[in-house]
Amino acid sequence: MSEHYRQHLRRLQSLLEPGLRRMLLISFALHLIVPVILSGVLEITHKTPKLPV
Repeated sequence: MSEHYRQHLRRLQSLLEPGLRRMLLISFALHLIVPVILSGVLEITHKTPKLPV
């Protein structure tokens, strides 16, 4: 009987918070990406060709 009750609770939790797993993954990814971008490791540079004198 307790196993049936646990399965019922799991179903209710999944109905109440359907996007929780996705939101946690997005949050984790942002917490990894934003500090890397702000630290300047991924610096985007444009090479301008030297003009002839």
